[in-house]
Amino acid sequence: MGAARPGRASPRGFVPAYLLAVALAAGIQAASPERALPFVYAATVALPLITIPIGVRANRIDRPLPLYILALGTGLSAASSVVSGIGDLFGPVPGGPVAAGILDLVAYVGVLAAAAILVAQQAPRDAGRVIDAALIGTCGAGMLWEWVLRSHLSPNYQTPAGTVSALVATLALMAILGSLLRVLRTATRARAPLALMLVALSIATLGRMFDQLGYPEGRSPFLWSPCWVSLAAAALHPAARYLTVPTHKEPDPVTSGRLLRLGLILAVIPLVGGVPQLFGQPSDGLLLTVGVLATIPLVLIRVGQLARQRTEAQDALAYQAAHDELTGLPNRRAVLEQLDRAVERFNAGELDQLTVLFCDLDGFKPVNDRLGHQVGDEVLRVAALRLHECVRASDLVGRFGGDEFLVICPHTCGDDIASRVERVFAAPLTVSAGPVTLGVSVGIARTSPGAPTTSDALVAAADGAMYAIKRARQAEAH
Repeated sequence: MGAARPGRASPRGFVPAYLLAVALAAGIQAASPERALPFVYAATVALPLITIPIGVRANRIDRPLPLYILALGTGLSAASSVVSGIGDLFGPVPGGPVAAGILDLVAYVGVLAAAAILVAQQAPRDAGRVIDAALIGTCGAGMLWEWVLRSHLSPNYQTPAGTVSALVATLALMAILGSLLRVLRTATRARAPLALMLVALSIATLGRMFDQLGYPEGRSPFLWSPCWVSLAAAALHPAARYLTVPTHKEPDPVTSGRLLRLGLILAVIPLVGGVPQLFGQPSDGLLLTVGVLATIPLVLIRVGQLARQRTEAQDALAYQAAHDELTGLPNRRAVLEQLDRAVERFNAGELDQLTVLFCDLDGFKPVNDRLGHQVGDEVLRVAALRLHECVRASDLVGRFGGDEFLVICPHTCGDDIASRVERVFAAPLTVSAGPVTLGVSVGIARTSPGAPTTSDALVAAADGAMYAIKRARQAEAH
C-alpha cells in the first residue's frame, strides 16, 4: 500500500492507536478508585498539553497560536480537576471550589477561542459560508434551548447567572460546531485532524448539555475522555501541518435565495422565543435578548460581506467594460469617453492645449502571421507597456483597436512624447519567441488656442497624420 494522501486518510496504524488510546483511558478510569478518579481524569485532560507542542514541532505547523491556546485550556481544565480532587481527598480546601470553577471557566473560554481562531485560519477564503454555518448553528442552539434545555435545567443552572451562562455556552458551542462542520466539508488536506476536533467538540457539546440537565453523565470521565484523547490525537496526525493553512475559495454568489435565507435565519430565534406567548405561555425573554444579540452581529457581518462582494463584482464588470482584456489598457470606448471630457475642458478654457497621438505598430502583421497569434498577443502586451513608460502621469494611453493605440496628452504639444515613443520602439521587443523588431508611426493632432474642437476631429486628424507618415516611409523604402 502506498502512503496516504495528506488529510484524506490516516497513516497506517493511526486509527487503531487512537481507538486503543480511548479504550485505555476509559479502562484506566474504570479501574481507578473513586477518590483517585479526579487525578486520573486530570492526566487524561492534560494529554493535549503534552501532544500539542510535540505535534507543532514534529509537523512544523505554521501559525500554531490556536493550538497553543487549546493546550493552555486543557491544562487549566486539568488543574481544575486536580483542585477538585484535592478537596475530595483531603477535605474542603478554602476557596477550592471557587478556584476550580474559575479555572474551568477560563479553560472553557480558551478552548472555544482556540476553535474559533482555528476556523478563521482555515477558512478566510470561505468566510461567508462559514458565517452562514455559524448562524445555522446559533439558530439550532436557540431551538435546542427552548424545546429541550430551558425547562429542564438542573438546580445548579437555575440562578440568573447560571441560566445566562448555560444559554451563552449553548449558543457558542453550536455556532462553532456549525462552523467546524463547514470547514470540514471543504477541507482537503486537514480533514482527518479536523474530524478529530469535531469529535471532541461534539462530545463537549453533549457533555455540557447533560451537565445542564443534571445528568451525572455530564461530568462523567468516561464521556469526556474521548474528547481529550481526540484533541491529543489531532495534533499528532501528520495532516495537522495543514490545520492553519487556508482552504480553497468556494464560489459565494450574491443571490436572492441567499438573502432570503439570511432573513429566515434572523427570524428563527425571535419566533422560537416569542411564539409561546401566542398560546398563553410566557415568552423567553432571555433567549430573545441573548440570542438576538448573538445573531445580529453575525448577520450584519454577513450582509456587509455580501454587499462588499456585490460592489466588487460591479467594479470588476465596470473595469472589464472599460479596459482591454489583452493589454489592460483603457479600451476604445473608454479612451474616447476620456477624450470627450478633455475636449470639453479645453473648450471651456480649463486646458491651454490638448494633443492626441495616434500610434500604429509597423510590421506587426508579418510578425503575427509568422510567429502566431499567441506571440502576437505577447507583442501587443509588451508594446502597451512601452507606450505607458513613455507618457507622463497626466497622460492616458488606450488601445484603439488591433495594433493601434491612442494617447491623450493635456497641456503639451506632444512632440517630446512622440519622440520618446519612436526612440523606445527602435529597440527590439523581447518576447518568448525571441527579440522582435517593430517600428511605430505616430500621428499628432493638437488643438489651436481659442479654436473649439471635437473628439472626432482630433482623432481623424491624428489618424490622417499617422497614415501620412506611414505612406512617406513606404515611399522612401521603395
